[in-house]
Amino acid sequence: MQIPHPFIPLTDTQHNVLTGLMLGDGHMAFGASNINAALSVGRSTKDEQYLLYEMSVFNNFLPPRHKNNDVYYSRAVDNRTGKARSDCMFSTVHSPTFTPYYSLWYQNVDSRKVKQVPNSLKLNGQVVAHWIADDGFVTYNKLPHRLQCDFATQGFSKSEVEFLASLLNDRYGEEFLIKPKRRNDKMYYIIRAYDSACRAMFLDIDPYFKMERKRIWDKPESRFWSNQPERQRSTIHDFANRKVLLAKIIDAGEPITMKELAKQLGYTDGGKPGYANVNKLLKPYTDAGRIVKEFDNMNYNAVTIRIVKGI
Repeated sequence: MQIPHPFIPLTDTQHNVLTGLMLGDGHMAFGASNINAALSVGRSTKDEQYLLYEMSVFNNFLPPRHKNNDVYYSRAVDNRTGKARSDCMFSTVHSPTFTPYYSLWYQNVDSRKVKQVPNSLKLNGQVVAHWIADDGFVTYNKLPHRLQCDFATQGFSKSEVEFLASLLNDRYGEEFLIKPKRRNDKMYYIIRAYDSACRAMFLDIDPYFKMERKRIWDKPESRFWSNQPERQRSTIHDFANRKVLLAKIIDAGEPITMKELAKQLGYTDGGKPGYANVNKLLKPYTDAGRIVKEFDNMNYNAVTIRIVKGI
């Protein structure tokens, strides 16, 4: 007969990691013959090192099969992509320690247990760090200081997502936006943060974050810790300003190369001209016959814009 696992209070770290996991990829369940719940976590094998770290957090709750860092491996077909994928996972023992957490996070919905965000949820840096590691998507765009973080909260209802966003807003004093998304005719909602909201959040979670794959905010090009740039200007406002500037250049009637025009309009990325954006602005003038593009075959096909007078 198997001896039941005793109740062992979670440490603060274990509580925070478990909370972050339940906001993300963590799963709790009862076995067919168990009176207590167990925690299980599965990840892609590319994140195996991070899974091993999480497993070490719950070392005193691991069954014998995991005692030597032995994780369970599986291969399956991803239902979303149709491609084969390799996963790894671990599970704790069934313990009276986890049963109250199960009751807190799972509610009866249509005769089945569904994970829901508890109203008593409180966030701290370690909780958010594990939440981002599970379901966060961190990027920066062509402007290297333009940070963005999305939380994949599509598993929760709109009201739950609104509650989570409000907790983030209150903790960081910044704006965390709720973005509607649609997939297979179903509407769901994610949370998105930009720039200063990202910086406040990343500073908070930095001591706790362990997943190398998603950690981009401390790269030199993100300019995170110092010399923080001004907020990015509105692209709509910038486009209007560029249209005014281009009109002045056209009215001046002087020939100008596409390269120089891109520079004057501010369409450069890493020193490379953004010709697609320039052509977008030039299109009304091209269609009206006000400008003609001339190619210099002797100079790497450099393009000069010649203004047609009197039109």
